[in-house]
Amino acid sequence: MNKAIRIKCKQELVNFKKPTSLLIKETYPLPPYSTVIGMIHKACDFHEYHDMQISIQGKIGAHVSDLYTRYAFNQNTKYEDGRHNIWFEYENQKYGITKGVAHTELISQLELVIHIVPKEDEFEIIYQGLKYPKCYLSLGRHEDLLNIEQIEIVELKEVSETVIKMEQYVPIKYIDNNVIDFSNPNSTQYSLPKKFMIKKSGKRVWVDKISVKLINENYDIAEETEPIICDQDGYTVFLA
Repeated sequence: MNKAIRIKCKQELVNFKKPTSLLIKETYPLPPYSTVIGMIHKACDFHEYHDMQISIQGKIGAHVSDLYTRYAFNQNTKYEDGRHNIWFEYENQKYGITKGVAHTELISQLELVIHIVPKEDEFEIIYQGLKYPKCYLSLGRHEDLLNIEQIEIVELKEVSETVIKMEQYVPIKYIDNNVIDFSNPNSTQYSLPKKFMIKKSGKRVWVDKISVKLINENYDIAEETEPIICDQDGYTVFLA
């Protein structure tokens, strides 16, 4: 397919929580693939996983710290006076909760450009779902509302050399296959969730992760052995 759905959007303050962060809710620099795909499923009212390819890039603002109320509990821990400051009751048994304050890392003034390449028979469904969503859309936390500035269908083309306009996730497969020559040891590598499975209980379980590097903006891609995909406005597209 030589076309994609492109979203240009902004967020004032946002957190894309790293699952390994505990005392401080650290954030990924850009939304993981699963977060974007989850937002699309919400917009289109999908109730089971629909596969699609995604490319994510953005202009990242300053990082700030914020406080939030943290509740820690274990469903097997019974309430103990002096150890827990609040409790809940279930089946005539009190269980203890520790209430406290913790920090969360937020990105300010985030600008995103997202390309979506769905299956051909779902292209129009997803395009119309994003144009006319059934609810307010967010990325990250539920309160991290998405200010969508533009949704349009763009043409994709192959070029021999270009410049990455914004910081962008580039899957390792492009680097390993010499599609892009990038050997900067200071670049950060992430393992980002993409595909999920919804259990009968409603819980999402990740079944597929993508290894990526975060490439800096204005990175010049010289002529390569393999072509680079761009849209009609020169935004690079690295699909995962």
